[in-house]
Amino acid sequence: MSKLLFFLVLLLPAVSLAEPSVSYRSIVKPETFIQNCGQWPDSILFQTKVNGAVVWFGRSGLYYQLFKRNEAEADSSDQHLTRLVHEELVGANRNAEVVGENESNYYCNYFLGNDSTKWTTDVPTFSSIRYYDIYPGIDLRYYFRNGHLEYDFLLSPSADPLAIQINYQGIDSLITGAAGELVVATDWGKITQQPPTVYEATTGRPVMCEYQIEANSFGFSLPPRRSDLAIVIDPVLMFSSYLGGNQNEFAWDVSVDKQKNIYVVGYTRSVDFPGQVYLDTTYDWDIFVTKLEPMGRSILWTAVFRGTEIDIATSCKVDQSGNIVVVGTTTSTDFPMYRPLPGRREGITDGIVFKLTKNGNQLLFSTLIGGLEKDSITSVALDKSGNIYWCGNTWSTDYPTKSAFRSAPTEVPWGFVSKMSPEGDSLIFSTYLGFSDDYFSIAVDNSNHAVVAGRTWDKYFPLVNPIDVTRGDVGTFITKFTPNGDSLVFSTFLSASQGNAFRGVAIDSEDRIYVTGTSHAVYYDEQPYPLANPLAGLAWLEDGVVSLLDPTGQDLIFSTYWGGWESSHDEFRDIAVDSSGYFTVVGYFDSPEYRFINAIDSTIYWASGEVSIVKFAPNGSDIVYSTLLGGRRGEGCWALDVDNSGNVYVVGATASDDWPLLDPVDSIFAGTVDRPADCLVAIISDSPTDVSEDTEGGLPLRFTLHQNYPNPFNGETIIQFDLPRAAVVDLSIFNILGEKVRTVVTQPYPAGSHQVFWSGNDNHGNPVASGVYFYRITTESGNLSKKLLLLK
Repeated sequence: MSKLLFFLVLLLPAVSLAEPSVSYRSIVKPETFIQNCGQWPDSILFQTKVNGAVVWFGRSGLYYQLFKRNEAEADSSDQHLTRLVHEELVGANRNAEVVGENESNYYCNYFLGNDSTKWTTDVPTFSSIRYYDIYPGIDLRYYFRNGHLEYDFLLSPSADPLAIQINYQGIDSLITGAAGELVVATDWGKITQQPPTVYEATTGRPVMCEYQIEANSFGFSLPPRRSDLAIVIDPVLMFSSYLGGNQNEFAWDVSVDKQKNIYVVGYTRSVDFPGQVYLDTTYDWDIFVTKLEPMGRSILWTAVFRGTEIDIATSCKVDQSGNIVVVGTTTSTDFPMYRPLPGRREGITDGIVFKLTKNGNQLLFSTLIGGLEKDSITSVALDKSGNIYWCGNTWSTDYPTKSAFRSAPTEVPWGFVSKMSPEGDSLIFSTYLGFSDDYFSIAVDNSNHAVVAGRTWDKYFPLVNPIDVTRGDVGTFITKFTPNGDSLVFSTFLSASQGNAFRGVAIDSEDRIYVTGTSHAVYYDEQPYPLANPLAGLAWLEDGVVSLLDPTGQDLIFSTYWGGWESSHDEFRDIAVDSSGYFTVVGYFDSPEYRFINAIDSTIYWASGEVSIVKFAPNGSDIVYSTLLGGRRGEGCWALDVDNSGNVYVVGATASDDWPLLDPVDSIFAGTVDRPADCLVAIISDSPTDVSEDTEGGLPLRFTLHQNYPNPFNGETIIQFDLPRAAVVDLSIFNILGEKVRTVVTQPYPAGSHQVFWSGNDNHGNPVASGVYFYRITTESGNLSKKLLLLK
């Protein structure tokens, strides 16, 4: 097979990149709204994206729309450059029938601007497309296989292969290399197409073939053959992409439905983000909503919301029917609206609230809400009836109020809390609360009490039945409203004298309240953060805090610090509790030391920052696991959710090209060191993997994979695993692209504890390079994976 490797090197075009793999595995059929751009000489039939480029399938051939950073205009709104390379099928049939084959489950929805006639939904995607009779007796087929985009020329027995002629426009030169490969040179990088593999379709016997080059065109040279045998010319187009595109994007929230489908919301500046099919490059932040199958097996659909300016999604929740409610902020005056609330005031920025059907192709409503100044919605929650609650901050003195606890602010910015009907047609209540200009969160209990948690600098912030009146430099508050929103059940601080901040709030089936955030170190006789049955009793420079209160807010059941050791900067951002009372927090860690417990990733990249995930037993009685997850360049994680089996889902953004991967839908990081932000999504199983319990007979009770030792290592490392019953074991090593480099063992093992050794060599006995690798054990019981680090 001929492999077309696209080397898009923005800063060092002479450097060859490692062979990548395609991660965005759908070919999109665009609608007419993108087909009439003047820069495109023929109609666009299909589109896909690969490793920093968008590939357009036209009637005359392919267009590669390439992007790179505009260093000369780094501070302007036009921060990247674009160019086209046209791969023209010379003399091809321009009226060839082009058909999408093997329609996938993934599709795209576009809500662009406030003119609903330009919205396009249910745009299909395919795993392959076919040009019929592109040349006489010759079909051309593009398709995805084994993670790569490939193409075949399929020749009937009577077809003339010399008819195939491909011309490149927008390149510098076209030559053949010493091994017969085709090298396409541009000033942005090179395309290398390996020698073609040609075989008889009926027998599979190979046929000799070479490229024939003339100027910037090439074809194929074949020997005489039997006229009754069809042949296939099967080159491979190989590109790759991380989740995201050629600019920054951030996954800001995640919600999981009853079927364990995953909804991720955030915002992107990439014109080639999955689901984006824009030809123009005059863009700003756009909102994306992406739905994935259970366990992230594939992307089902993406919906893009775009105004002419900045549009940001901050929070989402799935209702009982699988519809998704999203909130955020926009500066666009033409943000897509449908059945909006009446009497909208157009401010500097406005809050956004919209609801999509579970298929992502229909807006149930979309509205802006706010006053004449700046308004921002930070968090959303739903009750069992589908009523929608949100909170945020406003600099407006005319934010819409109804049945308000406080109908006007004494100063701005102030926090607000609002409740809307499930249909989005009316406000049930809407009220100011108190001074706050920071992110804060909302949750709803079984009796429709809204609970909000955040921070304030206001010494007059309302307190009702408080458990703690210590405000400190920064007062961290928990406030519970009555169901009609016009009064408070309680409002209290949980504060330290050095200040702290709540970021997340959750409520369990007994209406108990969980909050998480960050608190600063306490020195000498200063007031500490209030603790109850703590698992760690001292904050260092900055530690995460987690607290559990009873429904009345009068009893502090559990409260603890948690984080690294000296000089640590640890921040918890979100919290979720499952049906069994286990609660999990996620946030950011930056310290030379960490409290690892049953960790799935124990590699510390100090001064870069990593995702920190801690799962607590009910009532905070113990730690199930405390683990890091990340790469060498840092990441941030802002939200999590849990499903009905206790699995934990986290989302955020990463700057690391070695973010740990496992069966990814998107395997290649598309950012650069100076432009670091691609979305991350991870799922952690509820089953502990590092705890081995023995029966009376001395056999393990659980299928377990242990962390390798030593780690990092140089020379040889030990990998241990436990089998509760006899099994055939496959233990293999993978690189960060998900490619297998070594099969360590494939053999039967009896029940018991076992260990194997890996010396850092691949399957050919060659030493592998230093870096991050993953080892995975597979048996009939399932598979488990962990990360290891090889240093030379």
